[in-house]
Amino acid sequence: MGLVALLGRATATCFAGLLLTIAGCNRGAPPTVDRLAILPFENLTGDPSLDWISVTGPNMLGAQIAGSPTANPLLAESLRQAYSERATRVLHGYFTAPNGKLRFEFSIEDPQAVKTVKTFSAEGSRGAGIVPLIDSLARQIDHHTQAYGTTNAEALRQFGVALLARDLPARSEALEKAIAADPNYGAAYVGWANTLVAMNDRPGCEAAIRKGLERGTLIGDVSRAQLELAAALLSNNPAERDKALLTLSHLTPNDSGVTAKLAESSLSSRKFAPAVELYRKALKVDPENPALWNALGYAEGQTANLEGAKQAFERYGRFAGQEANALDSLGEVYFYNGRFADSEKNFLAAHAKNPGLTAGGDLLKAAQAHLLTGDRDGADQIFHKYTDFLQARNNPAVELVTGQWEFITGRQAQAITRLHNYIPRAAGESAAYAHTQLAIWYLQGGDGERAKAEAEQVPITAANLSVLARFVTLPAKSAAEWATMAEKAFPTPEMAPLRDRILSYALLLSKNFEQATPLLKQAYEQADPNNDGPLRALYAWSLAESGRVDEAAPLVQQYPIPLSQGDVFLASIGFPKFLDVRAKVRQAQGKQEDARTLEKLYHQYSSR
Repeated sequence: MGLVALLGRATATCFAGLLLTIAGCNRGAPPTVDRLAILPFENLTGDPSLDWISVTGPNMLGAQIAGSPTANPLLAESLRQAYSERATRVLHGYFTAPNGKLRFEFSIEDPQAVKTVKTFSAEGSRGAGIVPLIDSLARQIDHHTQAYGTTNAEALRQFGVALLARDLPARSEALEKAIAADPNYGAAYVGWANTLVAMNDRPGCEAAIRKGLERGTLIGDVSRAQLELAAALLSNNPAERDKALLTLSHLTPNDSGVTAKLAESSLSSRKFAPAVELYRKALKVDPENPALWNALGYAEGQTANLEGAKQAFERYGRFAGQEANALDSLGEVYFYNGRFADSEKNFLAAHAKNPGLTAGGDLLKAAQAHLLTGDRDGADQIFHKYTDFLQARNNPAVELVTGQWEFITGRQAQAITRLHNYIPRAAGESAAYAHTQLAIWYLQGGDGERAKAEAEQVPITAANLSVLARFVTLPAKSAAEWATMAEKAFPTPEMAPLRDRILSYALLLSKNFEQATPLLKQAYEQADPNNDGPLRALYAWSLAESGRVDEAAPLVQQYPIPLSQGDVFLASIGFPKFLDVRAKVRQAQGKQEDARTLEKLYHQYSSR
């Protein structure tokens, strides 16, 4: 998780979306928690100098009820946004200034029944400010309230000025003034940090976070946790990120966004059972969020609870426009868990429902599912439907993907000939991709001279793996030389991820397995568990070749989709090696029949 948004609710919610995106769920049991959308307060005083109250007030109100066990406050700029946020209640109202006073009139509506369920008001002297009035309103909404982060009138006004600012520098300036008026105003620090991120001012953001955290507990627990989360995101510190998210989840128990982020974090750390529980917790608060049902289905699939995954995807598919995607998602989970006939069925159904959903990719995935049943001819029939789909749309990738299909299905010479015949009529990136693939195939077959000749035809800028094609043909003789050359080729910190990726592949292709393993492990741990199949296959192969078959066992528990995930240029290596390692693991586990089936598939499709 990178620099997404800091928080999705009460304090400084208007700045959300810059530092913590919230995942999203389907129809089910009625929610046990009201999702209360708070609209801007309408200024009917006739005094534009009070406009700041229209936006500061909702922030204050949301923050004060954020810890409620029965309400999940959401700031919305309009009724349309309230609907899009799946609000179950909408609060709106106005304020006036009769006879030197301030008066607030509000109502809460049920958007589905289109009726008012509650009305309330608060009035006080204008000189006393808005704090006591917002306190009164909060208590009338929910008796579980907490004090707002400041009572300073100037700090509150500047915060509102920031919310209304038309440009980021003006917003930043107003927030600095709010902090100057009250150095313990936590929401202002959070908003300031978000604003500086939006301005691409990382040093400034770090300084704002540091200044806020230096105030300790004086800035409030929620704001402190939000700043700690921002700091963890800036420094890419997963442990501190999770710690801050956990703190926020305790402080704002009904914030489904925070819970969803915790679930996502657990999933990325491969803590699948906790991720399932967290997604279910988020769904109790936000049962109409389709993305959460989809995420739950994948998490269930990672635990091999296929019935749970099926139920989640079926509920996801009830949302408008999601039926085909739900079928595709279930097809992937079935594939991962070796249910190839069911996988194929769902992929074909997804394509029939919406052929454009994956640009025909469901046909390609269905062909791969059928391939793993051992019936290559039947798989070819489905694959040809995929290429027909591409040709009908004049897609230039037809020849390349056909060559890749031929290679992973045991027809290596045919695949090589196809790409050589294709290159003279290809152009630009298409030709570069074909040269890159040929270079990797030749390296895989031990023909360094031909690999080098192909690699030299590839512009470095064409694709990341064209770098690999050029790099691997350099005359290194040892793992140490590879590492030294990689440092020279990719010298800057920003290039480190690409450097490690290319180096790990180079070490694999040059059979320096022990040296490749740590790099592949690091890449695997940082990869999306729902899309790591090909990388996981290479990591498992590296472990097995290093004599660590037992450590490879968990990595081959679920199948990759070779031509539909990750670096498909390396599918010719990862796919057969996955079958080989899984066969070895099954044999070590005493599952001889399964091992023989896998060995048969390996020999059928491998170039060896």
